[in-house]
Amino acid sequence: MKTRWSYKDKANWSAIDKAYSLCDSGKSQLPINIEVSGCNVLLEENVLGTIYNNENFLVYDTGNVLVFRPLGNIDKVIYRGDVYWLTEISFHTPSEHSINREYYPMEMQMVHQNIDGHYLIIGIFFEIGDESNIIGDAFELGEK
Repeated sequence: MKTRWSYKDKANWSAIDKAYSLCDSGKSQLPINIEVSGCNVLLEENVLGTIYNNENFLVYDTGNVLVFRPLGNIDKVIYRGDVYWLTEISFHTPSEHSINREYYPMEMQMVHQNIDGHYLIIGIFFEIGDESNIIGDAFELGEK
């Protein structure tokens, strides 16, 4: 069994367990920091289309992440003509990734996969604001 880790101690993940050593030296890994000054805006029309329906999910808590797995195969995005099916929605508190080294109170990741096994992940950062029944209901499901 691997040693437990926490988002609050990201800087020390490589020291927690030998199995996590790449967290210190790897070149292609999570979490990532997005530096806005280095981003280019691409103005392409009709690049991403979303088709989300009323889906039923299996909800579970890994101890670090609240995960929703769709029970059907009806939710998808279309990116540059390729169809990517929704395979998982996960909530990370605090956010797994950062923008300009700033972490957010929560991040939702919507993981999609195409028929060739390639992934498309949509990440949404949350800030603290007025209560949302949608988010609250989702987290109550995860506690059951």
